[in-house]
Amino acid sequence: MMDLVLIPAYGRTYKTEAAVLKDWNSGLDFKIARGPYTSIRDIEMLKEEYLEVLIFWDTGELLEV
Repeated sequence: MMDLVLIPAYGRTYKTEAAVLKDWNSGLDFKIARGPYTSIRDIEMLKEEYLEVLIFWDTGELLEV
């Protein structure tokens, strides 16, 4: 299995990890790198397909969700 990397959708940017998690947990969309959009509503399916689900955000860090 591989990791899945998500990026903020629609040009959103984040200054803190807490802000990323707030939007993720609120169900906002994130874009699968080179793929469609997804959100926390799809997490069970994503965890079946991927080892880890990570969000790449403004600091250049990966945040596991």
